[in-house]
Amino acid sequence: MSEDPKKPTFDVNEILKTIRSGIKTTVATANGALSNLQDATENTRKPIESTWKTVESHSKQAGEQIINTYNKRKEHPNEIIGGSTVAGALLMGARRGRFGALFGGAVAGGLAYAAVYDKFDLEEVPDVIFGRKK
Repeated sequence: MSEDPKKPTFDVNEILKTIRSGIKTTVATANGALSNLQDATENTRKPIESTWKTVESHSKQAGEQIINTYNKRKEHPNEIIGGSTVAGALLMGARRGRFGALFGGAVAGGLAYAAVYDKFDLEEVPDVIFGRKK
């Protein structure tokens, strides 16, 4: 039998070589993409992690200072109430004018007075504000 010149011939070794080359190229491309993804993730994660640790340490220090101030609040009631009143008046006054300053100072001073002299339980404040029922 003679070979038909129009009929393609299949060389199994050439086909396997082509498939292996395609697999190697695909694996190399996938590895490159994964490497780029890992680099991008690390470049994003490291600054966020560093910032988070800084914020965490500063928050811990601030929390300790707040707890210390709260525990010593009865030693300096005038300073706490006066400072709160002035801060509330300045903040509201800068935004809303004289009446806002008067109102903001009164509210801030009243809340500071109530907190210093235990007029209400501070743990129940969120429940009162947000209307949670027991």
